[in-house]
Amino acid sequence: RARRTFTVADADDSGYLTVDELPAVVRSLGLDFSDEETLRLAKSLFKEIDSDHSGKLDFDEFFSFYQAVLDNEKARRKLAKKLTKRALSHMEKEQARQVFGLYDKDDSGSISASELE
Repeated sequence: RARRTFTVADADDSGYLTVDELPAVVRSLGLDFSDEETLRLAKSLFKEIDSDHSGKLDFDEFFSFYQAVLDNEKARRKLAKKLTKRALSHMEKEQARQVFGLYDKDDSGSISASELE
């Protein structure tokens, strides 16, 4: 199953997974976020899995991750929860920035009393 999952995710048949191919793995966890958020989560996850920091995952790196997480329902749920928490935290920060921007009328990076009037 690990080889099949790897092969399906390896869209360009390079024998490696790149960060752009990892969203398929993130989605296989049952997470339903925007493409942008899924890619952001994939990048975060990629850094954790890419043990040799080569910028690509070979099958051995993927298999270690697969055995530890994807093939273990409890670990899989834990990872899905962790990624969901990261995504929600990121979205909350973005929303806070947008609201802050509404009040920071002079784009100074701070809100003065006069901007609140």
